Amino acid sequence: MHNKIKFSVIIDSFNQANWIKEAINSTLEQSIPTGSYEIIIIDDGSGDQTPFEVNNYKGRIRYIYKKNQGQLSCFNTAVLLSKGEYISFLDADDWWTSDKLQKVGDILDKNREIVLAVHAFYDHHQTTGTNRLITADVPAIWFIKNRYDMIRYLDGVRKSTSLITFRRQFLEMLFPVKERQDFIADAYMTYLAPFFGAIGYINTPLAHYRIHDQNLFTVQSNEIQRQIRRYHQGNAVSKLIREKIKHFNLDKDSILYTALSQTLNRYLFEFKHGNRFEYLSMKLRTTDLTKNAFKKFVIFIKSLLSLVIN
Repeated sequence: MHNKIKFSVIIDSFNQANWIKEAINSTLEQSIPTGSYEIIIIDDGSGDQTPFEVNNYKGRIRYIYKKNQGQLSCFNTAVLLSKGEYISFLDADDWWTSDKLQKVGDILDKNREIVLAVHAFYDHHQTTGTNRLITADVPAIWFIKNRYDMIRYLDGVRKSTSLITFRRQFLEMLFPVKERQDFIADAYMTYLAPFFGAIGYINTPLAHYRIHDQNLFTVQSNEIQRQIRRYHQGNAVSKLIREKIKHFNLDKDSILYTALSQTLNRYLFEFKHGNRFEYLSMKLRTTDLTKNAFKKFVIFIKSLLSLVIN
């Protein structure tokens, strides 16, 4: 490459004014030389004070404000604008440790076969105040070659936006893509990575992941609308992943593709049905059967039939 920028740090944000300063500060405080990385913030049409908060960092970051089109649109824009050899993502409500880029750069520099680097992290639950260290017992340099490892990677390794860094060449194969409003953008990138190279895993916590009521996948909820949205997002990313598999002429009979396809189907079933069964069960347990018992029972049975039919 003809530039000296090793990392492009991409912060995607939508109405995260309360937390974005912590995210930005954590990127500015990285232990690697300042000139070796750039910080690009893609604001997906925030309606809060995010532009005001980001303005305090003028000259040290690049800020792009765009209309609200979803996270995938943010990544389309970011990959196009970025210049780094490695592209590292951070959600605006999370933050990094100061040695994040140093440690990720070390493993990528020493192992050219790695296309995606992931690492351990701490999660912080805003409601309960609990904190947890989340790690995975997997190889530091992981070539995923069989069904067991593929499922272990998909189910057992957290690959959220704030934990992932890719080689530029890999992302240039995936972007740009047709934009979709409801879409799991990090899954699109991470689920395809094992087809193109090794996964690097750093068993040291390098990020802090904030759990709050706006998280779609990490907050357990029986809200039907939230569950429906999960399903639609999962369905959209599943379709695009299958399109890319076909586009790159990857063997559809391969062990990895079969394992991925089966896992995607299972995720979609869980998104569509899992919490709705729990919701209906909860409604039955909390129903006061001493009042209008028959009417409420009929409503419950109708809901159950609707769930099975759909």
